[in-house]
Amino acid sequence: MARAYICDPCLVHMGGHPSVWAAHFASVFREQGIDATIYSHGHFEPKELGGVPVVRQFTRTAWHDDDTTDILKNWDNYFVNNRRMTEDMTRLSQGIHLTDDGNFAAPAAPMTSDDVVVFTTIIEQQLAGVISWFYKLDPCQRPTVLCYLMGPSGCVLDPASGEASIYSLDTARFYKLAFREVDSKPDRFHFFALGQSHAAQYSYLRGKPVPTYPALNTAIQPDRSLRPAPVKNLLLYAGASTPRKGAPLLPEIVDALAPRYPDWQMLAQLGDDVMTKQGLELHERLAERHKAFENFSYVPRVLNAENYCRLFNAAEIVLIPYDPAGYFNFSSGIVWEAVATANILVVPANCWLEHEARRLGAAFVTFGTHDASSIAEAVSKAIARAPKDRQQRIEAALAFKNENRPEGLIEQISAHWQPA
Repeated sequence: MARAYICDPCLVHMGGHPSVWAAHFASVFREQGIDATIYSHGHFEPKELGGVPVVRQFTRTAWHDDDTTDILKNWDNYFVNNRRMTEDMTRLSQGIHLTDDGNFAAPAAPMTSDDVVVFTTIIEQQLAGVISWFYKLDPCQRPTVLCYLMGPSGCVLDPASGEASIYSLDTARFYKLAFREVDSKPDRFHFFALGQSHAAQYSYLRGKPVPTYPALNTAIQPDRSLRPAPVKNLLLYAGASTPRKGAPLLPEIVDALAPRYPDWQMLAQLGDDVMTKQGLELHERLAERHKAFENFSYVPRVLNAENYCRLFNAAEIVLIPYDPAGYFNFSSGIVWEAVATANILVVPANCWLEHEARRLGAAFVTFGTHDASSIAEAVSKAIARAPKDRQQRIEAALAFKNENRPEGLIEQISAHWQPA
């Protein structure tokens, strides 16, 4: 009987998108009666996600920051990560998994050519390792592999001319090498991209189309109705307290906005599985403001899907105080969730977040410099004069929801793999 292997070496904890996407992908197969298992990093603690069993498998994540002073370090990361990925995938195909004590279990049921391997998060730092493993298998033993790409591509395309500009030579090169290897001998190995902007970039590097796939972020909720009337609710933050997401600026932003707009209810939610010293200090500062301002609420924990969605559905404006340098070409599901819930977005200028908001016809205001004063002024502009009225935002939200339905993912998978 065919099985689905839902793989994410970056699934280390419950924060962020990996756990949500892994559960979504697994449910697509389980709802069709196909046995699906999620394979996580060895540090992931839960034994299941959404009723789907989780098995510890991968020994290394691929997330890192490019080194601008020692360029050979990027190559070191590339070779180490990909070599480890080949080893991890070889064990997976043999039915060998990590145990709770960090050792490897005895071989169990091996992978077969009837199976499908889905990488819900995979970037260039591990992609070559997957490809190497795949082509080392006997052709009659190779499963179908579906790689869902969502990281920065190393290049951007000018919206007007379509001309490409390479900003990270290593990243672009690594993706191009992976595409070239697969396209030189195509055999049940497929690529998809998250969002049209990145799909266009990958397609440029590949020299042939890389299709998009539906966004699966929690608050998109394709079938949920949208509130018709505007309200005075401002969502200042939702997610982990990551510095490049602007979390450390929140106390000053609250100080600027809460007394200025006493008739607006403001809320920040920070959920961290692992709290750092800086995170604890931020938590204390926001807790102080929760007591000081009647119109500011602070939620210091990870929320379940229902309560997380409630944040966006109750809001009128969503602030995304990310650092534009750090998010120059990084995608963020917060943008899609805010658009899908008919919110006004406040985003940094001159980066992916602004470009994506404009492409989707969203109502948005931008800030320039990444500091609390500039961000607060941008929020004030959104409050003073909404870029689009509620009905226009609802129309944009409905169009986006229609393009990102789970049924689209089912159709895409079925077009490339059918259970035996």
